[in-house]
Amino acid sequence: MERFVLIKKEESWLCIDMENEMSCEFAPHKLNETQKFQFLRENMDTNVMAVARWCREMGDWLSANHYDKVF
Repeated sequence: MERFVLIKKEESWLCIDMENEMSCEFAPHKLNETQKFQFLRENMDTNVMAVARWCREMGDWLSANHYDKVF
């Protein structure tokens, strides 16, 4: 199973981190300006440093695999 999944919505993209149960929705070509992160499960016991790392890893994956959609 892939860690990250990218899904096209009507007017945005949704990237899901399947391993950490977190998603990021963003407008096409405006990842940095419009990103909205959300946990897929309530009451997740996570620390701030881990969440920051997951966000960076998602951004790195998007940049490496879907540059044309995010920037």
